[in-house]
Amino acid sequence: MIPLLTALVAMAAGMYAPAGALAAAPSSQGVALRYDPPLGQTARYRVSLDVTGTQTSLGERLPVRWKAQGELREEVVAKGADGSFWLRVTAGRMTVSEANGAFASGMGTEWPEMRLHVSRTGEVLETAQVGAEGNKRARGGALGALMAQVVPVILASGPIEPGREWKVESGGSKQTNRLLSVEGTGDAQTAHISSTSRSPLALDEGIADLGLATQLSGEARQTSKLELAVRTGLVRRHKGRTHLVTRSQVSLSLPEGAETFLMESDLTIAFDIRLQNADGKGLSAR
Repeated sequence: MIPLLTALVAMAAGMYAPAGALAAAPSSQGVALRYDPPLGQTARYRVSLDVTGTQTSLGERLPVRWKAQGELREEVVAKGADGSFWLRVTAGRMTVSEANGAFASGMGTEWPEMRLHVSRTGEVLETAQVGAEGNKRARGGALGALMAQVVPVILASGPIEPGREWKVESGGSKQTNRLLSVEGTGDAQTAHISSTSRSPLALDEGIADLGLATQLSGEARQTSKLELAVRTGLVRRHKGRTHLVTRSQVSLSLPEGAETFLMESDLTIAFDIRLQNADGKGLSAR
């Protein structure tokens, strides 16, 4: 629902919309969309990533090619009176292929366990990372986290009719969504939503015992389509493309003094997140 890839960036770069940031166009004749999983639900997703672009470091421009696949598991561990819920999110090992360059070698295949507090419309209210210090090294630092950028689709605050738009604006981030159609009936009823977003990136991360510090700035632009089960609020599929442009400064403290390196990246990330099953029942996305 709110995959681990989103959570990593939410923690690293503050890339989620706070509650109350919605500016929607509701309609009493429309359909109400909510992320509303039952307590105890476990959903498994298959994630595919395809990263291409360039990375410039020490004046050398290198091509980037990185493909990966893996599984995410989301368990609803608590629910609040306001409809918000807490997720335990874990991931299997990522299978990497066609990797090249420093970008790929710095990207780990092990992902940390995350805890998320999420509103019914999709705002990530709180995040926590289990075993945070060790897992910072495992995921390869700032750029490794940012390559996993998948911005969640924030739902409208009230009923919405097919063809209508709603907007989210907060902290320099903007998202425009449209309900394209609602298909099927009963438990099979699915909402099809298109989304475009633009978000600033900012990250200041350090590992004290390694004498390593990273400062990063940039922008992410994303287009995607979401398939949402209307009755259960379960994400069936989220597929799209994110364009990241970043500039970072990495400082390394050495006995003979500090060294600073500049790095720029221009990356396109194609992602496809498909539901495999929920509570052990096959509910593969169409």
